[in-house]
Amino acid sequence: MGKVRSDAWWAGLPEERLDQIAEWCVAPKTEESPGGLQHAREQLAADGVKVSLSAVVRFFSWWRLQSNFAGCENFARSVEEALKKTPGLSAEAISAAGQVAFTAAATARQDPEEFREMEYLRLAKETAATKARQKDQDLKLAERRVRVLEEKIARAKEELTKAASKGGISPDTLKEIEQALKLL
Repeated sequence: MGKVRSDAWWAGLPEERLDQIAEWCVAPKTEESPGGLQHAREQLAADGVKVSLSAVVRFFSWWRLQSNFAGCENFARSVEEALKKTPGLSAEAISAAGQVAFTAAATARQDPEEFREMEYLRLAKETAATKARQKDQDLKLAERRVRVLEEKIARAKEELTKAASKGGISPDTLKEIEQALKLL
């Protein structure tokens, strides 16, 4: 499931519990139970969780959106996996086909608001993945810069040690120190 707002009453509940609450939300009406969202509210109250009917509605809307998003995403991933077996397709083409599959699955649900929300979720996930890749690249570049600086420092120390071992600062020694400092 996707990220839950930290102030949501269901934040921190395990996925199994979320699924159970969602099942209560779609329970049929019976002589013993009002069914649906009211049934879920009553079940939660019996478990010691006091929430309003509108809070249950918000939960179920969130849960359904997350569930539908996961289904569309799984479909898109299965299309991408199948296309990876096709010779000659680039990673970009496979990714684009996955996006088309996701969009087609989301559109098939015929709920414009849900589609918009799923697109926002997909874009947020894609943006997070891009930021993570960029941070990895930045870290590798920084590590390379540190290695280069460490090598320059080691060479400078080596040059200074050679200069000091010659017994004083002569014009040649001074020149060697200046050259060593230029390495930094």
